[in-house]
Amino acid sequence: MNKFLKIFALISILIMITALFVGCAATAGPAGATGPQGPAGPNLIVALGNVDNAGTLSATCRYNVTSVTWSGAYWEIQLTGISFSIWDYAVAVCPFEGYATQSSMDGKLIIYIWNSVGTVIQTGFSFVVFAQPS
Repeated sequence: MNKFLKIFALISILIMITALFVGCAATAGPAGATGPQGPAGPNLIVALGNVDNAGTLSATCRYNVTSVTWSGAYWEIQLTGISFSIWDYAVAVCPFEGYATQSSMDGKLIIYIWNSVGTVIQTGFSFVVFAQPS
């Protein structure tokens, strides 16, 4: 029993010491000097564009896009100088409505846009194609 009381007393002391430090706030010291500027990171954007509902590519927001075509079921995008494969690039697509999935076929980027009930729809979207870092 004596051993039990010693252990209990030790635990009680540890709890009281911990309570002294929990919630204690200190004022921040002065900020250190700013370090040197690091090297610029890589630009991984290979292509991008804004496409309206009719498939017209924005004249002011486009880069490395040769053509955009609605197939009746998906958008087919030919990128300039790139034989596109979904396995070699990362793609971000933001449709004006619904949600999008992407794939590749015959060296082209393929974008499907679906409504909330799972029907393919023809709507505008923005997209960015990123290279994988080396």
